[in-house]
Amino acid sequence: MMAWRIISDIVPTTDNLRQWRVPTDQTCILCDPAPESTYHLMECPFAVGVWRAAALPCRLPHQNIGSLKEWALTVVQNSKRADFECVLMLLWAIWTARNSKLRCETPSPDPRRVMIGGKTPYG
Repeated sequence: MMAWRIISDIVPTTDNLRQWRVPTDQTCILCDPAPESTYHLMECPFAVGVWRAAALPCRLPHQNIGSLKEWALTVVQNSKRADFECVLMLLWAIWTARNSKLRCETPSPDPRRVMIGGKTPYG
């Protein structure tokens, strides 16, 4: 489901919600000062902590490619299938941590715990 949302560019981040005319706070719930965007899932300090803790064998693009969809397509082209599957699981784990904090289910999540959940099938 997450892969489909990424490729369809319909991940309900605050930038997409605004585009769909849904009123919402624009700041990232995980790092607060930055405005949340779909691509921000890659560059948010919290997300960067998850990516670093994961120590993936594939190289992830670091520059802003334009959209999460374009970023994911670049990763697909430059990594093994198992590595890309791990990237998708980590994206899902970051998204789940964001949503848990948004719903006040958890305090600020620990990037290492999110990484462990993301690298384990079914979190």
